[in-house]
Amino acid sequence: MARLFMLRSVSAVLWLTLGWPVVAATPVAPVQLAAPVTVAAPVAPVRSALEIVCDELYAQAIAPDAGQLVDIAATERSLQQLDLLLTTKLSADEVLLGRYIRGLVLFHLAGRRYEQDLPADLKASRRGLEDIEYVLQHARPYTPQLLELAFNGGKLALNHLQMYNKAVELWTLCGNNGHAGCMTELATFHFTGEFGIEQNLNKAIQWHQKIVATGLQYRCAAILSTSFLAQLSFFKSKLSTGKTAEQWWQQMENLSYAVSGNSGEEDKCGINDHHLLAYVLKRSANLPVAHHWQQLQAFSHDEAAQQILSWYVDPSQAERALSAIDTLSEDYYRSTAWYAMLLHAHFTGQTTVYRQALRRLESQDPVYAEPMLSWVSLLRADSVLP
Repeated sequence: MARLFMLRSVSAVLWLTLGWPVVAATPVAPVQLAAPVTVAAPVAPVRSALEIVCDELYAQAIAPDAGQLVDIAATERSLQQLDLLLTTKLSADEVLLGRYIRGLVLFHLAGRRYEQDLPADLKASRRGLEDIEYVLQHARPYTPQLLELAFNGGKLALNHLQMYNKAVELWTLCGNNGHAGCMTELATFHFTGEFGIEQNLNKAIQWHQKIVATGLQYRCAAILSTSFLAQLSFFKSKLSTGKTAEQWWQQMENLSYAVSGNSGEEDKCGINDHHLLAYVLKRSANLPVAHHWQQLQAFSHDEAAQQILSWYVDPSQAERALSAIDTLSEDYYRSTAWYAMLLHAHFTGQTTVYRQALRRLESQDPVYAEPMLSWVSLLRADSVLP
């Protein structure tokens, strides 16, 4: 998924985010005198009070130095200065800049409060969302930074304000303009039907297809989408996804090859999880799985991963595999591992393991487990799972 490009100056933010020209410093012309000619040093552009405060806020809350914790109290004091400046006479461009920074800072602060178990500031979150919507309404064209702003606005609306329709509205805007994160959120929620968002497999398919069309631009998202479409084609062959399950898996592998060995992106993109699901489903249908198994072994670097894989060839290793999944640090990867395990257990007649894996999946944080639980519900409705 796209991430906000980390800029360190307001002038750079102004240019790359909102598309306006930045006035560069120009040298002062030499003056002809009787004495030897001297050239004055370049004069730095005068930075306004607004730019200074925005720079400060950017460093405090949006892009702090590595390892630096966000000081919520100090950031709020800087926000008060920005609030005052926004009540003064400013140009339209300055208002956009101030509200862009304020909206983004309030989004980040909402997340920091949640992480630190502090009470939510709903008034501040609503103001942040208003700023984000204002900027999206008045700034053109939609640069990658503005699309990322819409993506964050959707998260603010959904997670902190429970404004689900507003989240869909913002994600539809950035999704229609090619932002993979927004497309992935829409595809996921149309599949799960969470938060009152319409559950619609055809809409989920359409968004996943759009993600795949971005190719390597958003390769992790594209790998996720090809894996999803492969599973859907496998279980619902009459549903039109545009390709067969095998064709989608082949496209997933092609994308995986482009990622493989590229600075640890195999882990970031969760390639192992997608190969594991392909292995489980193909094996259940007596299709060739050697390549997927080789990929799984190649990237199973730690002991936990090796213990999980051992069960797939030796059913007596179930308890070790269950315990190994419990140790995985990422909620999403844990949920995916439970889902793959319960599928394989069902297909191979290991009823006790199936029930254990399902109970563990159902006990996971719904934020991460819901997509897998939605697969379970779908397969139960089709009598694939008990």
